[in-house]
Amino acid sequence: MPSLNQYIWRKWYSYQSALNKKTESKIIATNSKKIITGFDGALIEHSILESTQDYYQLGKKLLGLYEYEVKNYIMNTLKGIAFEYFVSLGASDGIEAYRYAQILQPQKIVLADTETDRYQKKWIKMFNSNNLTCLGHIHSLNQVECLNQTGVGRKLVLIDVEGCEVALLRQGQAIPNADLIVEYHTSDICNISELFASFGYRVCGFIPIVPQFYLKNEILDWACNKVCNVSTKEMIRLLFETRTYSVCWIHISSVNE
Repeated sequence: MPSLNQYIWRKWYSYQSALNKKTESKIIATNSKKIITGFDGALIEHSILESTQDYYQLGKKLLGLYEYEVKNYIMNTLKGIAFEYFVSLGASDGIEAYRYAQILQPQKIVLADTETDRYQKKWIKMFNSNNLTCLGHIHSLNQVECLNQTGVGRKLVLIDVEGCEVALLRQGQAIPNADLIVEYHTSDICNISELFASFGYRVCGFIPIVPQFYLKNEILDWACNKVCNVSTKEMIRLLFETRTYSVCWIHISSVNE
């Protein structure tokens, strides 16, 4: 992308982000009980947030609509399975991991991110340090002890490491007794089954992120009714998918069924 176009896009994005901050403030101020029930059914208590700063797309996350397609897939496919571990690699600010943990009810949680120093305080407050392990930069799955232990129960591993997902999976052997939900940063999925089979997994499902999904009338109506004094225009701006590249999540598994 030419540098001038990059400059224009960044200015536009900064402007949109500033407007979205105002909408996020309305979302936070709306519920007098200080609990927000999202579209995914998960709850967020205001008290678990460190502040309203330093969160990525906070408004969308509070409404349960950030990459809702992934949560919807998990609720329809994996909810009810007794997972011993939920592992989020690329956990960022932790809000999505918190929502997944509510949906799945795992016994133990492992969060990792390259910016652990930035996020660890948020994670500990969010999960109240209960059965929580915090890790830093992961360059090999062998670094996550629970993933390679014998005698460990079923695991769900969410991998969102900004385009390095396949490289990470190349390191080491397949994780035993595990389901993995992996972000895949390309529209080329022609040979995807063969690729993941070479790592020791079978492909169970594809989860495309569809920008138009968030602009459906039922979604907009629900979101606008959820928040006081917000216009449809404001909500469209908040929910609009700003990524310019194709994203598809893929469910792979090593579980023998």
